[in-house]
Order: sequence, then structure tokens, then C-alpha cells
Amino acid sequence: MNKISIAISGGVSLCTYELGVLLSFYQAILEEKNISVEVVSGASAGSVSGFIFTLALHNGLNPFAFEKIIVENTGIETLISKSNSAVFDFIRLKKLFNNLLSDSDICNHSYNDSECRKERCSEFCKMKICSNHKKRNILLILGITNVDGLAYDVKDTVFGQEYLLRHHRGYYNVDFSKIDSYDKDELFDSLCASASFPIFFPVLNIKVSKSMICDLSEDYSNESMKLNMTDGGLTDNLPLKPIMDFMKISNRVVMVIPHPDNTRNFVKFANAHNGFPPLSNTFKIVMKLFNVAMYQSIYWDVKTFVKINKEVKKREILIKKMKDVYESFKGEEKKVIEKYMNLIKEPSNEMFDFLKDEKVAVSLDIISPEKPEQYLSGEIINHFGGFFDNRMRKSDFYLGYKNGLTYLKKIGIEMEKILEGNKGMGKLGYREMRNKSYVIILILKTLIVFMYPFRKRFYIFPFYLIIRFFYMILLSIKS
Repeated sequence: MNKISIAISGGVSLCTYELGVLLSFYQAILEEKNISVEVVSGASAGSVSGFIFTLALHNGLNPFAFEKIIVENTGIETLISKSNSAVFDFIRLKKLFNNLLSDSDICNHSYNDSECRKERCSEFCKMKICSNHKKRNILLILGITNVDGLAYDVKDTVFGQEYLLRHHRGYYNVDFSKIDSYDKDELFDSLCASASFPIFFPVLNIKVSKSMICDLSEDYSNESMKLNMTDGGLTDNLPLKPIMDFMKISNRVVMVIPHPDNTRNFVKFANAHNGFPPLSNTFKIVMKLFNVAMYQSIYWDVKTFVKINKEVKKREILIKKMKDVYESFKGEEKKVIEKYMNLIKEPSNEMFDFLKDEKVAVSLDIISPEKPEQYLSGEIINHFGGFFDNRMRKSDFYLGYKNGLTYLKKIGIEMEKILEGNKGMGKLGYREMRNKSYVIILILKTLIVFMYPFRKRFYIFPFYLIIRFFYMILLSIKS
């Protein structure tokens, strides 16, 4: 059995690719292939795709709804904010969120039965729930950045030391076995905060239950508190650490990364230029600092996985050798060993079970586009491209689905496609992009947001009015 946990990277509009990958896993689970999911973690765009996937596992949402949800609801016309203090927001998606949690529209067919296979398609299935589905309650971990920071307890039981440390990286746990007990507004706000790309989306001040934050200091006396939260990708763009903490039976961890770093390229650049040139452009410095914040933990998290695998294997070899030695002894010698072992093990344990660690050796796999043949359309305009054109979102979604099926085939799971992608998957660029006028609208909206706090100053006010006037004209033409 392939027992997997999944870590999903941030990627702005590339959540469409991620959900395409997750659709292939969802199909495999519905068809009861040799696969199960234990824990899912996501940051930024990954939290959105991860939530749709884990919610579907819980309530049996039909797989054709994945495309409808992510392609139709992540366009710039849906995300652009009516507020003057934010470029984008998720307010228009609150109704969709509530509908997804309602489980009201149930299909008459069970997934993949003869009647289902005859009629299933996007038009027929829409947002229906598959009847007779097996409810699967997965732990979803949303990566969130706490702007002000929180205090966490760290206890060293070996030396009896206790530390109270400040930390800005946080995780909000969604246990789907208890989903009915969650405050729906808090859940929606936490999901939005996790996916709120800094500057373009507002920092959200939300009320969070203390019990939902992992390892929070016991010094906090209130059961809930208001916190300023923003994009989880800012401090941990690929949440592997919480996967390590919570998984118990997984033998694979799959990392879904829609825009993998081409590390070899910058090694070649460094070799060719004897290092890197000095940075003088402020914009480039800011963008590189974003990369520093988002990717600083991935190397150490992967190293930790490798180290754990090594320790687990060493322990397994040691236990096997001890068992072999024990089996080689005669009757009286065995009794001496058993008497000694009974002094140091729990009565209910087998002879050498107490030596086993909770951790297991885990295969760490990556699903990513294969560049340059599979360049994602949404990559353009710093990963914002998919917001401008639903064809780009659809293209990236189908490519993710295709890559997911390819990965599953590698681990011995073959499936029939339920969706057929277009031939130009991953080939759309800026020239083919529709709604280019939205780029101008987005620039004007960004200027309005930056000028809004200073709009009452006499030298700012006229420019603010002019920009706002042209913005409203262009927006009304588009709508």
C-alpha cells in the first residue's frame, strides 16, 4: 500500500496546476487503488488546493468539480478588491466556501458505477456530491505567517531546560474528523490568510482559537485571540516540517512544486561569472529577499528527512542483528535474555519492539512540470499570469492532472483518464493571453492602494483622484 502524505508549495495562480495533480490522487482514492493519504500540508496557493482536496476526501465531492472550482473562481475579475486598501481579496469566494461545506446536492449515482460512467462529465456532475462515498478524514495543515509573532514553549527534558521563543511561522490545523465543530468564519479567514500574497492581498486580523495553533506557549491565558496573519509562503513556502511531526504511517511524502528552482542553472551562472554581480536595483533586491524568506527552510527540512531515514535504517539493522543473535542461543541462554528484556520493556510489547522508533523511513518524491516542454502558462507576470486568462488556468490544471497520472504510474497505479487536456497544454504565453487590459487595471489598482493612506495630503490628493477615475472607467468597461 502506498501510504502518502502531501506537501503543497505556494505558487500564486499556479494553484490550478497543484489541484490538477491532486485530482489524479483523488481519482485513485475514489477508485480504491493501492493508495491512501494521511496528512496534507500547504502554504499560500497550496493551502487553497490542499483544502479543496481534503474537503473532497471528507464529503465526496465529485472529481469533475475540481476544474470548475479552481478555473472559474480564480480570475482577476473575482479576486480584485472593492476596497481601496487592498488590490485583491477573497470576499467574493465566501459563498463558494459555504456551498462546499454544505453537502446539499447529492448525485443519484455512486462514483464509477455503470450509470455514473455513462453520464459523468462537467455539465452533469457540476458541484454534486457522490452518493455512497467513503468518508476519509485527513489532517490538513495550513502554513500561516504571524506578522507580530507568537511565543512558543520549547522544553529540553534531558537537561531540564525550558525556553520561551518568539516565532513568526505558524500552522493552523484542520482535522476533518472534527470539521463540524469548527467556527466556519475562523476557518475561512485562516484559509484566506494562508493564501494572502503580501502587498497584493491584505494582512488579515482574525480571531483564532488557541487550540488550533501548534505548540503555542501555555502563558497565553485566553482561549482565543486576534492575530495579524498573512501568506504562509512568506516563512515556509513548502511545509515539510509539520508533515514530519504529524505523520505516523506514511511511507512516501509527495512534494507538489509548480515552479521548481532550476538550481543547476544558477550553479552554472556562478561558475561562469566567478560568483554573482552586486545588487543595485531595489526591486530585484526585494524580490530576492522574498525568495530568501520563502525558500530558506526547504533545504534543512529535506536534510532532516534524509537524516531520519538514515537513523531509522540503522535502528532496523540493529534490531535485526539482535533478533538473529537471540535466535542463535539455546534454551537456557534465551531465558536469561528474556528475563533481562522483561525488566526494560513494557509487558505488552514484543521482545524488541521497544527499540523501534515511531519514525519510519520515507521516500521523498517531487511532482513538478518538466521544463521547458511543460512550461506553465501561469508562470508569466511573476506567477500572476493565470489570474488573467481562464484558458491559462485550464491549461495548467490539465497539465497538473497529466503529471499526477504519470507519477502514479511510476509507483504502480495505472488509471483511465477522466479528463482530456487540450493539445497546447503549458504552451500559452503573454502574446496569447487574453484580458491584457487587466494588467493596466491591476497597475492602477496597486497605485490606488499605495496612495490610499496618504490621500488627504494636498500634493497626493489630485493624483489619487485622477488614477481612481481612470481605474473606475477601465473597470466598468471590462465588466
